[in-house]
Amino acid sequence: MRPQRALWAMRARLPWLLLLLAAALLGACATAVAPQAAPQEAATVDVEFTLRTNAAGGRLFFVGVGGAIDGVVNPTLEVTMGQRVRLTLVNDDGMPHDVVVRELNVASRQVSSRGASTTVEFDASMSGSFAYWCSISGHRQAGMEGLLVVTG
Repeated sequence: MRPQRALWAMRARLPWLLLLLAAALLGACATAVAPQAAPQEAATVDVEFTLRTNAAGGRLFFVGVGGAIDGVVNPTLEVTMGQRVRLTLVNDDGMPHDVVVRELNVASRQVSSRGASTTVEFDASMSGSFAYWCSISGHRQAGMEGLLVVTG
């Protein structure tokens, strides 16, 4: 009869033990989560460019959208040193693309579907002429390269 009484006592305590275990696990999870940083104020953008991707005649290229670069193939993008630049890439041909300016540590994420876009913001931190290009294998060689000119 004693073993049955011990079994009954264990069964009576089981829900409380499970509740205690769940509370301990939740407490451990709560302390493991880092607090979110306060949102940073967005930097003011001084100049914006939009490029769309295109392909024709076995070549790949960027085409400027809007303003002085509208319709220009692989346009020269001109900014002043210290300006905050926003560069948007719109995929217009359905192949994967990105845009890179290595010397300024600029690299967008890759966009693979027609109509998808990606935007990068950066500071024109040094003067000079810098190539921008698509880093997908073979795309730069096929013509996807332009020039970013930062005047001082």
